Amino acid sequence: STKGTYGTIKLDLTDESAGKKLVEICEIENVYAVVSAVGSIFSECDYEINSASGRVARAAFESTNRSKNSAIPKFIFIGNSDRVRNVCKAIPQLKKYAKGKEESERLV
Repeated sequence: STKGTYGTIKLDLTDESAGKKLVEICEIENVYAVVSAVGSIFSECDYEINSASGRVARAAFESTNRSKNSAIPKFIFIGNSDRVRNVCKAIPQLKKYAKGKEESERLV
């Protein structure tokens, strides 16, 4: 989470170095798997946050491909179904959310 609350590790996905930081955190904390269900709704930067999750997932994937002893052995990315995405696109307040999630899924 951005703030590191409720037992999560602090990580701002909109930071340019978030992918690198995720890999470092996983190495230090001996993380076995990362589950990304990132989603921001009704914030000032829904698109930026939701699309950033794809960039971070891609960085994690690329680190796995570079090393057999990857810092992130498993990365689970949870996206939206087409049905949910279409409903979100039809609601003006959710368009940036849907566009950001779509961008993340494209990157993954």
